[in-house]
Amino acid sequence: DLTTVPIGIDKKSLEVYTYNFNRDFINIVTAKNIDSATQFMSNVIEEIKQLKNVEVVTLDAEKIFQTGKSDLKLNYVNFTLELKNNLKKDKNKVCLIIGLDKFVNDLDNAEKGFYEILKRASELKNYNFIIVESLSKLKSHEYDEWYKNYVTGDSGIWVGNGVSEQYIINVNTRDKNIINRCGESFGHVIRREQATVVKLLGMKEDGDEDG
Repeated sequence: DLTTVPIGIDKKSLEVYTYNFNRDFINIVTAKNIDSATQFMSNVIEEIKQLKNVEVVTLDAEKIFQTGKSDLKLNYVNFTLELKNNLKKDKNKVCLIIGLDKFVNDLDNAEKGFYEILKRASELKNYNFIIVESLSKLKSHEYDEWYKNYVTGDSGIWVGNGVSEQYIINVNTRDKNIINRCGESFGHVIRREQATVVKLLGMKEDGDEDG
C-alpha cells in the first residue's frame, strides 16, 4: 500500500528501499532541476498506480507527464469538485503536482484556493499530495501560509547531487552517510533530518547502458 512504495535500493544494505507516502500529508520530491525530480517520479508513480484502492490525480503544470491537450484548469476544477463532495471516500487519493510554481501562478486565485483545498483534504484523511518541483522554485513558496501549515520541513526526497547545499529540507549534514556528489541516479531520502542514500528507481547516470 502507500506505506511501502518501492523507490530504489538502499546503498548501504543493498535491500529494496520503500517509502511511506502516507506518513506526511504533503510529500516533497525535489532536486536542483525539475527534470531530474520528474524523471524519478515518473517511475515511482507507476508503482503507486498499481496499488489497490489508490487513485492518482496528476496536475502537471509543466506538461512533462501529460500532453499539451491536457487542460490543467479543467483537471483542477474536476479534482476540487470531487474533493469538496468527497465522492470517492472509499479510495486513497494521491494528488501529484508537477511544477508547483507554475501551478500556483497559472490558476486564477490558485494560492488561496489551493490552501482551502488542502484544508478540506486534511479533514477527509484519505488524501495525500506529492509535490515535484526544483529547489529554487520550491523555496519561493516556503513562506506561503499553506506551505508553513502543511509541509514537513525535515522530510522529503532529494534527487541527485547537492543535498548538503540545499536548505528546503532540513538534514543533518554531519551525518557520515551523506554523499553530496552522489550522481543523478542516486538520491537521499530524508526522514526527520536523517538521510539514507538510495539508488533511485529507474534512474541512470549519463552514459549508462540500458539493461
